[in-house]
Amino acid sequence: MKSVLKSALILGLTVAVTSCREEVNSIPPQVEPQPRELVVVSDAYMLGHNNGEWSRIKYKDVIFTRDISNWVPGEEVIYLPEIPEDFTDVNYGFYYPWQGEDSICYWYEGGLLWVNGKMVAGYYFDLMKLENKALENVLSVCIGYSDLPASLDDFSIPSFTITPEELTRFPKLSLLEIGIRDEMGYTHRVLDSIKSFPQDLLLYFNYYNPTNNNIKQLLDFPNLRWLTISEEISGKMTNAGLMQLRHANKLKRLTLCIDTTISRIKPKTIAKLRKKLPNCKINIQSPSVINVPPEKLSLREWFFQRVLSNPLLRQIYIALFT
Repeated sequence: MKSVLKSALILGLTVAVTSCREEVNSIPPQVEPQPRELVVVSDAYMLGHNNGEWSRIKYKDVIFTRDISNWVPGEEVIYLPEIPEDFTDVNYGFYYPWQGEDSICYWYEGGLLWVNGKMVAGYYFDLMKLENKALENVLSVCIGYSDLPASLDDFSIPSFTITPEELTRFPKLSLLEIGIRDEMGYTHRVLDSIKSFPQDLLLYFNYYNPTNNNIKQLLDFPNLRWLTISEEISGKMTNAGLMQLRHANKLKRLTLCIDTTISRIKPKTIAKLRKKLPNCKINIQSPSVINVPPEKLSLREWFFQRVLSNPLLRQIYIALFT
């Protein structure tokens, strides 16, 4: 009897081990992504000698390459700068949502970005002047807003008039780059308006002088991927306000244009944020372009930034002059 039980036990263990081996062997091995590179080509310029005179010669050249082995089409974005003809520094460009291609040939024409023969990006108000047919391949739109009043005679805050209905003119739109300049403390209205935009759009914000509340509002956008924050010496954002971004789990890049030697934002706060957002690349840039000395401000800019940014003085001004 014991020998029968022993044989049955051995048989059971053998079947179990064999089953486990088969189960382990049935698990597909991890497939490493194949090495893949993106080549980006654009117009370049060089000095050439022609008929006894020096002139600029335009030609196509490789601007940069990227390792795209782990990239996902529609999720990765490439910044494509305009290459100036006069050899000055690059002053602007647009973000292009990668569509899965291995090579990109791009150029700028009339302030609009063309990629592989298609017009794909531009400033909102430039694009809205075009016919619908010309907008059918647009993937990226750049929008700017400032709450700085137009003049000392008209204190009304400019409105943000772009609606979701207008965005339907761009049937392939996948990315919005939004520049916001907060001078008077009214840009929270803009963020409320953007909440009504399609939820599948990738969002890239360039925010000048945001408040703590503005930072909190940005957390309402799950598709926020790239954020640039610039502030004056007397910035409105605090360390606690910046740390709210620890909840922005899908943020891929955060650029802070601040002077950490005089800003309220301390290096230890940035270090904490880096730990909370391990998948987000956090950069610190020089604020030299942002912190304009008061003597270089125009009278209108100085008045609104230095005087009417005070709530009490603003109310007095409104009561007396508007």
